[in-house]
Order: sequence, then C-alpha cells, then structure tokens
Amino acid sequence: MNNKNIKINFKTFFRVFTDNPALIWIKGNFAERLENGEYSKKWPLDKSGVKYFANYKEHLEEEGEDEDDEDIFLGDFMDNDEGENLSIVNKVESDSFQKYVALAREFYIKKYGYKINEITDISSKNNAEAKWAQTKAAMENDAIKLISNPLFTYQKAVNGEIFDTNADAFFYDKQEQKIVFLNYTSFAKPKFFYKGFFTYNVLRKLNYNVKQISVININFFDNNITKNTTKDTCTFYESFSTWNSAAKVAKAKPRKKATAATTLEDEELFYALKNTGELRLFTETGSYYEGNKAQGSFFQSARFGKISPNPKEPTVIKTDYNKIDYTNYQETIINQLGEEVKIKFKDPNSTNIDKDENIYLDTFDKYLDCIINSYFEFGDNFNYDAIAYFFSVKESVEHLPYAIADLSYQKQISAPNNIVLPKKLFLDNQLEVNAIRKYIWGPDFEQISSKFFKAKSLQNLELYKNNKEFFESVPNYFNIHFLNYIRNLHIKDKRVIWYDYEGFSNVFPILDQSASYGQIVNQVSVIETVNGIEKKIENVVVDTKNITLKDLVMLIQTIYSNKADYYVVFNKTYENTRNKEIKELVRRAFKDNKDLEFINWFNSQYIDVSEFASHVDYINNNTIDLADCFSHNKLEKKAIFHEFHIGNEEGYFFFKTNENHQIELLSESYYAMIEKTDFLKTTLIHINFLKHFFSIKKIEKYITKNQFPLKTLITPYSELVIQKGTMAMEEAILRHAQITGDNVWKMEKEPELKRYCENDVRAMIMVYEFLMMLIRSAAPEIDKFEYQIESENFEYIYQDGKLDIISK
Repeated sequence: MNNKNIKINFKTFFRVFTDNPALIWIKGNFAERLENGEYSKKWPLDKSGVKYFANYKEHLEEEGEDEDDEDIFLGDFMDNDEGENLSIVNKVESDSFQKYVALAREFYIKKYGYKINEITDISSKNNAEAKWAQTKAAMENDAIKLISNPLFTYQKAVNGEIFDTNADAFFYDKQEQKIVFLNYTSFAKPKFFYKGFFTYNVLRKLNYNVKQISVININFFDNNITKNTTKDTCTFYESFSTWNSAAKVAKAKPRKKATAATTLEDEELFYALKNTGELRLFTETGSYYEGNKAQGSFFQSARFGKISPNPKEPTVIKTDYNKIDYTNYQETIINQLGEEVKIKFKDPNSTNIDKDENIYLDTFDKYLDCIINSYFEFGDNFNYDAIAYFFSVKESVEHLPYAIADLSYQKQISAPNNIVLPKKLFLDNQLEVNAIRKYIWGPDFEQISSKFFKAKSLQNLELYKNNKEFFESVPNYFNIHFLNYIRNLHIKDKRVIWYDYEGFSNVFPILDQSASYGQIVNQVSVIETVNGIEKKIENVVVDTKNITLKDLVMLIQTIYSNKADYYVVFNKTYENTRNKEIKELVRRAFKDNKDLEFINWFNSQYIDVSEFASHVDYINNNTIDLADCFSHNKLEKKAIFHEFHIGNEEGYFFFKTNENHQIELLSESYYAMIEKTDFLKTTLIHINFLKHFFSIKKIEKYITKNQFPLKTLITPYSELVIQKGTMAMEEAILRHAQITGDNVWKMEKEPELKRYCENDVRAMIMVYEFLMMLIRSAAPEIDKFEYQIESENFEYIYQDGKLDIISK
C-alpha cells in the first residue's frame, strides 16, 4: 500500500481512449522509455531498434510533422506540468507563458467585470492536496465569484488505496457556473472536448453545478485575419466550441475568389467562424444558439457524453456588413454580428458533405473503473503481452475492467500479425505513435515515411509488411524529365542566387502586426554563381535582441542582389512564405503609419511599397525548387506531367551505386512496377535509402554514404556546433530574450550560425551536382547543354535514346 494517494489527472484519463489499459499508467515519454531499454527487453536480438530510436526525432521532422510553428515553440514546456528539468531555452519560453497566462487572466476578469475582492487565486506552487483545500474553501465562500487556477479532487477508495482524480482549470466562474480552460494557440484542438468531459464529471461527482464550458484562445481575428497585433503581447477570444476534426482547420485559408453564392468577405467570415468554433453553434437551418445550448458546444458534449459531427459547410452566408468592423474585432463575433448572420448549409442529402459521425463517450464511472483496474494490474510497466492483447481485441469500455481482472491477456497472447492498431491512437504526438508501432511489431517495423502507406497498412502488420516488402523491391530509378524542373540553371551567363533562411518564433508577436508563433527570419546565407562558378558568398545574421522590420527588408535586398536571374532553394514553401510575410509587414507598416523611422529609411531605398513588393514577387516567381525533383506530388495535376510526357517508359532509368562510387544503370527495366503503382507514378526520383522522405539532410546522408565524387562537398552536420534548424532557432530565442550577452553573441554564436546556414546552401549545390551526376549516367550529352543554352524558352526532351532541347 502506498503512503500517498494515487493521482489521476487528465493526461492519465485521456490515455483510456487508446482502448489499451496496459498503456494508461506508463509515465514519461513512450519513445524515450523504449529507447532507454524497454524495447531491448522485448526484442534483444533486434539491432535495428537501437538505430531506430537513435533517429526517431529526425524521422518525425522528415515527415513534416514538426512544421507547425506553434508545436515547435510549445515543445517540452507543455509536456512538463511542473516546469522542472527544462532546458534554458524552455525556461525562456516558460517566462513567456507566465506572461501569457497573466494577460489571459486580465482579459477574462475585464470581460466579466470582476473586482479584485471577488477573485481568489490558487497558488500553483502548492501541492494537489493544498490546491484542493483552497479551492473547496473558495467554493464555500459566497464573497468569491471567480476562482483562478482551481483544482477539484474526487476521491475513490479501492483495495486499500485512495485514488485522487484531479481536474484543473484556468478558472471556475461561480457566478456563471462555468469551467474555463486556457489554450495557447488561436485554435482549440478537439482534445478540449475530452478535457471538458473529464472536468465536468469530476465537478458533478463533487455536487458542483456546471452550466457552461469555454476555452480562452489567442484572438483569431487579430492574429490571423486583421493582423492587428502588437509585439510582445496578444489579445484573446473566448470560444465555446471547436471543430471536431483531427485536421488543423487553422491551416486552411479562405478561398481567394468568391463562389456564385458568396462574396470574398463571406469567405473570410466563414473562415473566422470555423476557426473560432462559432460555426458549430449554428443549426443547419442557420439559427444561432448560445454556447451552453448548442449541440456542438463543449458543455453539451460533456453533459451528454457525445461529440456531435461538424456542421456541413455553408453555401450562403448573408450578413449586414455595416455592422462588422474588420479592422478592430474588440467584441466577440456574435456580439458584433448578432442576428444579422444568415447561414445556409449544404443539403444534408448531398453526396458532397462531411462524413463525420457522432462520437459517443461511455460513462465516466466506467472509464474510471478501467483506469483503476489498470493501475493494480499493470502500473508503470511495459507489459508486451497485455499491450498486444488489448490492441488485438475489440473490447467495449464496459468490459475492459473485467478483461483486466480475469487476466485474458495472459490466456490469449497475441502474435504481432494478429494485432490491429487503432486508426487513431490518443497519444501525445506522432513520436509516441510510431514508438508503439515499433515496440509492437519489432524488427518488422522500419521508419519508411507514413505518406507511402495507406491508413490501413499502418494498423495491420501483414498489410504493412506487404507494402514495405514491395517498397524495398523497387530499384532506385529516376525519370530524366526531372531535368525540366531545373532547366533554367543551364542558361548561359545567368546570375543564380542560392539561398537559405533560418528563423525563430515566440508565443507573442516578435514585430508589430506579425502573428503569435509567427516565424520571423533572422539570418540568410547567399551564394551567387554564374555558369556554375561561385562569384559571391554572403552570410547575414540579424541580432534578434533588437530585430526590426528594417532588418527583414535588408535580408530581401541581400537575396534580390540587384535583380539576379534565378533563385534556388530546397522546399520553396518556407522561403516564399517568409518573403510574402515580409512584403505584407511592409504594407501594414505604411498603412499604420506609426513607425516613422522605418518609413523614412524605406523611402530612401525605394520609390514606394509597390517597388519593394515587385522585388519580392520577382524572387518568388523566379525561384527554382530542388525539392520538386524528389517530392511525391500528384504530377498529373501539374502541367509538367502533360508537357513532358512522363507517363511513358522512355526516360526512366534504373540504377545502383557501384564500388567505384559511380551511378551504374541497370540493363533490366522495371517500368511495369511504376505503371501499376500510384506512389511511383508521382515520383520522378526514387532512392530506397531515402525511405520515401526527401529532406535535404536525408539526401545529403545518401550522398555522403556513397562517397560520390562531387565538386561541392559539405561539412558533415555532426561536426558543426549548430547542427540543425531547431538549434539555430534556440540561439535566436535566447538572444531575443537577452539571455545571451553581446560578446558571446558576436564572438561565439554569430560565426557558428553563419557556418551552419552556409553549409545548408552548399548542401543545395551538392544536391544539384548529384542530380547532374544522375543525368550524365544516362545522357552524357548533357555537357553540351549545361551553361551553354542561349534561349530561355526551351525544354528538355528525351527520345530515341538521346537528350535534346526544343523551343517552347
């Protein structure tokens, strides 16, 4: 028997939705626990496991899962409830979040007009027992109307142990009988439906009334639509629902053109309604319910244990726009729009509607029984047989406690082939999902990009193995038509700028009219070449301690380089987006007309804003993206697929690397495999080593491993002080927070940041040389075209076994 009560918090409770009781009480990060020995206990002979877990974070980055700036910045801070064992950069972020919490608190208090003597604060420094005692006293004090940072504890004794189910919140509003949560982004994720259900039921167990549930978010209108933001602070919005979908609707954008039934402003309004969750408070006839009455609200979902499907997208939104001020959303959208909003939803009988269904939750008591039974049977231990068993059977929540009690998992041990993983694992992140796959499937699971597999293949081992075996059976190949993505680099005497950005972010906007978590670039490396010969190298690192819009404009000037001919990047989405954002920041600065120092300087550089905007557009419109050669986009949707007739056998070359570190073409054709396989049809270069990833660092590793004799070779990243983008970001964050001193920044950090960024640019040149090495293996006549072509209006063709050019 433990001396202390056993704590059940929301994180523990949320694990019950994995439908696997053997995972509920495992503490810490699954991936780290498996890396540190648990995997080897089950699979002692699998040496690939050591390699897998040594690189699992890198795999996730290559999947693109970490591209969300909010997720990158939240990092370890949000996974560490007590704020302990944080790195220095996480502590800097923690300070930002403390400020964020204070501002959100001020927002809510001001919104509802509470006085200081009507509020009590539960100290975050107290232990759970003290927090509950303080909360309970505040609940009994009629003079208190608002409890900040409350913690409610429901106790249950089982087998001599006392289980404390602890539900916390940002506020409990006694006057409104409302649970209020705090979110750290502008879009509340669906997880809040489950948190609302958990907290609501704990309070009801304690006989406290709950009539409303809300979430305080970063103000979506200010942050995402009007960009009416001020650096180092933010505004807030209280939401009563969110979109019931794993997809990040905040990533969606309003359509740029109006449909026949809507105006452009309608599109923007729909975008706002969807992202704030307000759209779920409307009925399909267009009526609006208050947050505590709407079927799709947090409150109704918690009360009835049912998460309703998303509403169908509106076909018509009619609004009296005279009542909307798009430049200053100071009130909530419903206060502004009132009954003037008229929404007509899609016909429910239409075939082109969402297929979401109701999610029915079981009773709170059944979930609690399952959690408690799991504690006694499994605790904080990896039990492979139990984990495998519960993934291989479809037990109802009601039956799970009995399945634990009668030791079914010991009687019916499941072979890996019989285990079907759930479509959605309710774990903290994709790292943990893949770690569980590796643990369950052992040596058979290899980190091939999940984008290669259909969803069912990631649930069932037999399907996964079949797909993996097929992937590994495909020989390396390239389609010579990838050359047309980079053909403009071959025009004679053209100035080519190869460049790469690094950036950083913060929970608060770094500049006026930028966004919370918005990436602000703080360094660029540029290498200029003409006919493949280096002419200029320039590395610029902006001191993030006092970064300004002027610094960003000067970065654009460095890249523009007096109107070079072409610009080369790897994955242009990042660079082009940052360029557009800088352009918009300049436009807003002139519209706002407050930063006179910047405006005066800018006017000394440009005739007007449109001239600068034309420079940005010129860069983006003349950018060549090396990643296009390796990506797996649907080529049939691109003009290049039709123009260059990629869908035929001529032009495909299958190869291996020989012992002399050269590309050796295979005599046999495997085109039949490509012709009948969708993922191969959309891939111009397939290299098995890349595992269907195409990050530049993965390609660099392939080049280094094979020791290809290229003219440009980079410094191995492992030999650099700054080895990856997240490390560069951390240094920028520390300097921005003034943790890094002036001398250390100038003498130590800045040179290493430049070295890292220049290495990234050289890696691009190295990748280009590798691409040309592939071409030369099949068409040595490329040498008479590279840097020799006079006209810009040409394209490469391959026919009758020869590479040639034709005029467009």
